[in-house]
Amino acid sequence: MLSYFLYDHALGQLLVVAHQGRLVYIGAFGESLADCQADLDPKGRYQWQEQELPEICLALDQYFSGQAPLALAYDFIKGTDFQQAVWRALAQIPYGQTCSYKELAQALGRPKAVRAVANAVGQNPLSILLPCHRVLAHDGSLGGYRGGLDMKTYLLNLEGTGPKK
Repeated sequence: MLSYFLYDHALGQLLVVAHQGRLVYIGAFGESLADCQADLDPKGRYQWQEQELPEICLALDQYFSGQAPLALAYDFIKGTDFQQAVWRALAQIPYGQTCSYKELAQALGRPKAVRAVANAVGQNPLSILLPCHRVLAHDGSLGGYRGGLDMKTYLLNLEGTGPKK
């Protein structure tokens, strides 16, 4: 059973999905349940139930108010071994810091796999929690972000690492 709810934020609704109390998906603002189901459960293996999870809401509230980094239990129900290794590496990027795709590839012991690492980062099912927004292009530019560059800039500014004007 997958539990899901829409987290309300000033920027819109954020789709959050958990399995047995552990996060398995945090979508982009405005992402639909149908898009999430197609991505996370394309074969329809899970039952889906709308259910608010107060501890997750509280952690999101604290993160978005700038009070605390987002730290919640998570699990993967999709992804290759390589993708999951990249996603776990994202969790090691400290709050308020950034790294490049190249540095992330080097940290994984795969220095020539920058493009593969970037693709895996783009498939991250737990945006914000596994902070793909903290990964920048080698030249310091924003690169891409599933939620759009405005959202990436917003999250970086929230953490005090936004682009300098």
